[in-house]
Amino acid sequence: MSEFIAQNLWEIVGIVAASVGAAFAVGNWVGAVNADRKPFKAFMAEIREKLDRILERLPLPATVQLGSPVRLTGFGEKTSTGLAVNAWAVGEASKLAGRVCGKQPFEISELCVDYVERRFAEDESLQRTMQVVKQLASPMRTSHDNN
Repeated sequence: MSEFIAQNLWEIVGIVAASVGAAFAVGNWVGAVNADRKPFKAFMAEIREKLDRILERLPLPATVQLGSPVRLTGFGEKTSTGLAVNAWAVGEASKLAGRVCGKQPFEISELCVDYVERRFAEDESLQRTMQVVKQLASPMRTSHDNN
C-alpha cells in the first residue's frame, strides 16, 4: 500500500486538492445563495405589502344592477347567500303579505324599504348588518351591465 502511495503521491495530492477546492467553491456558492435569499425575501415582503395596499384601494364589485326592478349581480348574490338573506326574507315576507296585495311594484318597494328601516331600527345587530349592506349597495357600487 505504501508503494502505491509513493507511486501515485502527486495524483493523490491533486485529487485531495481538487476535492478541497470543490468543497470550498460549493461552500462559497451556498453562502452567496443564502446571502441573496435575505434581500429577496425582503423584496417579496415589500411587493406583498404594496399589492395589499393596491387591493385595499380598489372598489368592491357591484352588488346590484341599476334598472327597474333592481337586481343583484353575481357578487350581490354571493353576498346575500353569505348573509343568509333568503331565509330572513322568507320569514319577513310572511309578515308583509297582507300589506302588499293589490299594490303597484313601486309601492311594494317603498313599503319594504320603510319596513326594513323600522325593523332594523329596533335591533342593533340588524343595524350593523344594514350599514354594511347599504355600503355595498351604494350608487358607487352599482352596475349597468348584466353580471
